[in-house]
Amino acid sequence: MQGGQVRAVSAAFIQELTRAQLELRVFVVTLIGDAYDAADVLQETNLDLWRKADTYDPARPFLPWAKTLAWYQVMRYRTDRKRERVVFSEAVLAALTETMQAQERASDEWLEALERCVRKLSDRQRAYLKAKYAERKSAEEIAALFRHSAAAVAALLYRIRGVLHDCVERSLRLERVH
Repeated sequence: MQGGQVRAVSAAFIQELTRAQLELRVFVVTLIGDAYDAADVLQETNLDLWRKADTYDPARPFLPWAKTLAWYQVMRYRTDRKRERVVFSEAVLAALTETMQAQERASDEWLEALERCVRKLSDRQRAYLKAKYAERKSAEEIAALFRHSAAAVAALLYRIRGVLHDCVERSLRLERVH
């Protein structure tokens, strides 16, 4: 690559990069503390990711690789801003990063537990959830679809959410024990 030009990358890489944007933004904003400066750092991170696309191994998870490159962009930003009054120490940034990674793992565990619990529901219960959350139908639209009143649909969804909540909590407690 010459003169800062950006080479063509695969559609799969672009999908991964696009999917990662929200988490990368949260990561950078958390480490920098200023959304406006973080936007600039994220832009530089995206350019860096694009430039280094050929070094990415598609057999490995994209987000950790992208966050590593974002970390280096944050460090570059910090070096450029050292003269400013408030700058987090590297130890604080490392602790923030570790906390965010722990929260990410907990979130992943929670989502996996939720998926297992949803699979335990009846086909009909899953159909109600799909209509509400995947298709974003209102209670009235679901009521018409399943020939129930809107109040009955709302009550059923409330019970399903309760069942899922209890199942996820139980599942996570069991995982902590083992």
